Amino acid sequence: MKKHIDYAVDVVTSGNQLLDYLSMNYRPVPVLSLGFPHCMEAGKDYSQPGAAKYTVGGGVITVGQADIVNSVAAVKYLVFDEKKLTMDRLIQALDADFKGYEDVQAMCLAAPKYGNDDERADFCVGEIFTHVVDQFEKYDTKFGKMTCGMLPVSGNTPIGQWVGALPSGRNAKTPLTDGIGATGGTDVNGPTALLKSVSRIPHARFTQGTQLNMKFEPEMLKGENGIAHGMNMLKTMCMLDVYHAQINCVDRNTLVDAQEHPDKHRDLLIRVAGYTAFFVELGKETQDEIIGRTEINAWAGCGCGR
Repeated sequence: MKKHIDYAVDVVTSGNQLLDYLSMNYRPVPVLSLGFPHCMEAGKDYSQPGAAKYTVGGGVITVGQADIVNSVAAVKYLVFDEKKLTMDRLIQALDADFKGYEDVQAMCLAAPKYGNDDERADFCVGEIFTHVVDQFEKYDTKFGKMTCGMLPVSGNTPIGQWVGALPSGRNAKTPLTDGIGATGGTDVNGPTALLKSVSRIPHARFTQGTQLNMKFEPEMLKGENGIAHGMNMLKTMCMLDVYHAQINCVDRNTLVDAQEHPDKHRDLLIRVAGYTAFFVELGKETQDEIIGRTEINAWAGCGCGR
């Protein structure tokens, strides 16, 4: 797997360097440059190396963290540990997008999943993503070393169109998991378990940021007890060094109704993936992905003081 990562990193880095070349030579940004005093003093456009006082190097955003972890976990668990599948049969099922292999897909979906503080799935989180960032940081750009982030900004939905079926049980061309959270509906052990899984990511290495989406039912945060529980969970995030969490406090029925009757919900604001948007202005695929995110509707098992 690491060899595949190394190859992908090399391809992505080459593409990033091409984009830098195009920006430097064909895409000046004079209006943006006006907002940077150092650009004005140096007489250089923002797109040129050394024009801005501070730069962060070349930037790459990774998408589908849970899909990677769940796929590795499924292969280890089903093929090597439990020996319920052969690798050949799994590959055949993936090539067919599980059509005619529904039994294989059922096993893949039932395999251990990231987001539950389950060592059978989380064992590979730190190693995989440390290796990813290690490889990117080997490359230099005109703006400094390559850096990484985990902020899909809704890219998980269109990028999913390019990705085939996965050992996690995900079908081809469906959205990848948003941010660094669990795949919708697979984190079943409460919010603290999710946070403990997320904490295994080497957040400090991903200098462009890591983003966790969470969705709470409004009932959870009602009253003094709800506020206390919410504050306890925020403290838990900080203790576990989870850098960036954005929380939607809205129930699923409201989102579904807004999708069906947009004129009644023009003012419904939603945190999407690193940005806020009016829900009714989002594309249907993105709306569906937000509706499908796991909704935390009970504090039981979360370790937040109850």
